Amino acid sequence: MGSEATGKKFIYLNLWELKDERTVIHIGFSQLFSGCYIFTRFLFILSVAISILATPAIKLGLEEVFLGFIIKIAGSIALVVAVGQFLKVKSDQLFYSILKFHRIDIFLQDKVLVVDDFDRVSVDTQKETYKLFNILHNRLPIIFVGDINKIAMNGDNYLQKIIDKRIDLPYVLHSRDIWAN
Repeated sequence: MGSEATGKKFIYLNLWELKDERTVIHIGFSQLFSGCYIFTRFLFILSVAISILATPAIKLGLEEVFLGFIIKIAGSIALVVAVGQFLKVKSDQLFYSILKFHRIDIFLQDKVLVVDDFDRVSVDTQKETYKLFNILHNRLPIIFVGDINKIAMNGDNYLQKIIDKRIDLPYVLHSRDIWAN
């Protein structure tokens, strides 16, 4: 993340660099709300650890250290996480619902999403990214960096619904020619 004199935070979404199995909506959520995402992951891991260590089989005496309701809450969270893992529930629907919720707009107003080298990602990833763009359209500025002629679904003007302003870089800055000089 970088910041500019305007007070905006630039969130860089480098989809072509990523090597994990997460979906684009999952990655976008984790980038846009990194503090909330990290806290939630930590809470889930801590809850699972507390619920395992508080079992009678381990007998560490955590019942005396933690209040009873903390162990029950941690156990409940761990149970929800375990059931979700067992049923292979996709977290996309949760992230999609949170991103559609307009009360989070206050957290988006100081951010700019920069999608770098969008033309370099696979066609499937580009199509998956359009879901994220549709949710975030008109809620925060999105900057695409890439060759528009290499972007999927460009032929049917799908991007025109998302792109408000198009700026072409000078030819000398084109990625093919940047190393020629």
